[in-house]
Amino acid sequence: MQHSVSLVFVTQSVDRAEAASRKTKIRVIMGKWKHVSALCLASVFLSNSTYSSFADSEVNQLSTCQLKKTSTWPLAPGFPRSNTLVESTGTLRHLFIYVDFPDNKSTLASKKFADQYFLESKKFIEAQSYGKLKFVSDVSTKVFRINKNSSVYGLIADGKGDGMQLIQDAITAADPETDFSKYDFVTVFPPITTKTIKTAGTIGGALDAYKSTEKNFSTGIAIGQWYMTDLSSPGRGWSMFSHEVGHVLGLTHPYFQKNGGPGAIWDLMGNGGTSVREFIGWHRFLLSWLADKEVVCLSGQKIKPTSIRLSPISSRKVENKFAMIQLDETKAIGIEVRRKNLYDNLNKNEEGTLVYLIDTTKGDDEGIITILGTKKTLKDGQLLGSLKPGEGIAYKGVTVKVLASNKSGDSIEISRS
Repeated sequence: MQHSVSLVFVTQSVDRAEAASRKTKIRVIMGKWKHVSALCLASVFLSNSTYSSFADSEVNQLSTCQLKKTSTWPLAPGFPRSNTLVESTGTLRHLFIYVDFPDNKSTLASKKFADQYFLESKKFIEAQSYGKLKFVSDVSTKVFRINKNSSVYGLIADGKGDGMQLIQDAITAADPETDFSKYDFVTVFPPITTKTIKTAGTIGGALDAYKSTEKNFSTGIAIGQWYMTDLSSPGRGWSMFSHEVGHVLGLTHPYFQKNGGPGAIWDLMGNGGTSVREFIGWHRFLLSWLADKEVVCLSGQKIKPTSIRLSPISSRKVENKFAMIQLDETKAIGIEVRRKNLYDNLNKNEEGTLVYLIDTTKGDDEGIITILGTKKTLKDGQLLGSLKPGEGIAYKGVTVKVLASNKSGDSIEISRS
């Protein structure tokens, strides 16, 4: 998995990028504080004669489902989104910077090498955003010398060292020959032969955490030797980089994963090495990637028996694909449908409706997202829990039941318990 970012002021984050490999950790320092988040339908897909449509329940304004942020940490879940973060829509502009050191020289400034991280990441991020975020990148055409020995950063173990200083030193070294006004964040590559810069991760801070002549930045990425080889393996190359870009955008690790235990299988932000990579609906909602017409927001206290149809979360069609049932100002039930696609390696038995608790009082690795229900199916040793027709969950007086399913989506009943 991975850990990332900080706020004002120093954060060390590294990637927990592989399901079966090395974890990277994050250390976050904010100011002076350390944050080290069957009813089967007989003849029709939705039976309006049996169930009221969701329009008959109290459908709230989407602002009701914008759960309240309870921490000032930039990656804390909830609304409003921190103004220290890069924009999540429009164009995200990035630069790879190659550096070397007096004790570790290099001549590698290869666009081909950088593209092993970027090209698939661009496709992934743009697909997750439904085209609302365009991701572009440049690569430094030379290696910039940092006039320090590489060992001074202490990046030889997870959660250790000063990655923030490495990124600032790289920007400073490149500044005389680089117009940084063209970029929103940078990624630093040390020599591939480095023996002293091992870890990788997203490291951020205040709006002016990193300074250049033209522009200041809040966030940067450093990629160490552990993540510069075997780039086609899960949790490396483009998938590791995409996980880090998720942190740059403001997403953290959503599941409870203390003491190295596995979380749920869903979402690249839960595990950089997962085989089920599509971002969950809550993350897309946070990043303003879902249109108003694609989200159903209900009040848990005022639900009448309600039937909704959800398309798969990956669908590019503008139709309902994410539902939230607000429980209070910091908690809600999220509902989405998952199908096998380019990024979700699911078989027919693993596809289905995903129902989970969203809790914005939780932080990194503390269980912002918890899969609901008693179904404890696993995939790759991680919780799956997807629901089929006739299956459902009950939580805090709300019952969610899958009624029917076909290739284009699932029919779901929501009612009071």
